[in-house]
Amino acid sequence: MTAAAFQKYWAGEEGHLRPISRSVLNGLGLQPATADFLAAAGLPEYAEPGLSFVAEGESHDTIGRMCAHVDISYPDDTAEACIVIGAAHDGNDMVAVDTSKNDRIFLLHIWDSSIVEFVNSSIGCLADFIVLYRDFERDVMAGKDPDDLMAMYDFTDPQYERLRSDMQSRDPDALQATGFWAAALRTLLELREEHRQEPTS
Repeated sequence: MTAAAFQKYWAGEEGHLRPISRSVLNGLGLQPATADFLAAAGLPEYAEPGLSFVAEGESHDTIGRMCAHVDISYPDDTAEACIVIGAAHDGNDMVAVDTSKNDRIFLLHIWDSSIVEFVNSSIGCLADFIVLYRDFERDVMAGKDPDDLMAMYDFTDPQYERLRSDMQSRDPDALQATGFWAAALRTLLELREEHRQEPTS
């Protein structure tokens, strides 16, 4: 997904996009396509499933090298190469662009360097998946009570398969078994099963 397409899609969504200025991006070692996307569109403050993204500033909520964010036991080369762009799992994982791996996106656990989850092959693919997941949610919730938190898990097999198939076609590597998005899809199925087993009033 291009930055322009992402901007157009998000124009009607809750939560504004947070573009990053060139002066902040310069010197981070990002590939031109990644820097261009972040400068033109940026990412939203929040996006499901459980993702949040940084802006720029003088706080923890700012883009930067992983070594500047937390004092953790990651190898120096990893801490230098990974640019933190967000968080997941209630802040226990950092969403990072690995500049040593062609700007692929990973989740890195704050306290355990052995826990690494692949997210997406590029920043554009990450934007694609955010849109796909949001469209899935919107489709599932159509005609349902927006205050019913469990209604999100009352989806049909065709709705689920469409989401999985669209993800597979956009970024096949993102659905590897140990990846973030594969885990998100498994969670959907698990929560749907729990929802179906709940007694009806």
